[in-house]
Order: sequence, then C-alpha cells, then structure tokens
Amino acid sequence: MHAFKHGINVEALLARVPLFNELESDEISRLARGTREVTASRGDILFHKGDTPTGFHLLVYGQVKLAFTSPQGGEKVVDILGQGQTFGEAVMFMDKPFMV
Repeated sequence: MHAFKHGINVEALLARVPLFNELESDEISRLARGTREVTASRGDILFHKGDTPTGFHLLVYGQVKLAFTSPQGGEKVVDILGQGQTFGEAVMFMDKPFMV
C-alpha cells in the first residue's frame, strides 16, 4: 500500500478515478508508485498556461481554481474544482501545453 505523509491511501483514491475504472489492482498499484504529493497554499500556482504537462492532478483536499489572464490583464476563472476531482488529464493525453 502506498500512502502519503497524511496517511492517504493513494491506491484507493486512484481506484475511484473514472479514468482508471477498468484497471486491475496491480495496475493501480503501479500507478500509485508513480504519484507524488503536492501541498499548496491559497494563492500558490501549480502550473502556468503553456507549461508542458508531466501528468495530471487528483485533488484530495481543498479546492483548485483553473484560470487564465485575459489580454486586458484580468483573471478569467474557467472552473473551481473540489475534493476528488481530477484535472490536466485531457491535455496530458493530447500532448499539448496547459491551456489555463
């Protein structure tokens, strides 16, 4: 079993991600070994528009705002994600940079 410092069972979390519904437990275990925990505080930026994705994110606690800066300099919020949601998988599979 793979756990982060907060005692999170990563395999159990990954097993609940719709993208992985068809995977066997040994495949989930292999994915879990490739995970890393990222702790962010309010206002921290996880990635910028144009960055190359190296994976995707599963939100365990809190909320994440997906946004970009408009040409006029204002922030445009695309979505606010909550616990249990994933983000970044679409661009990861398309082999394109982050759009937000």
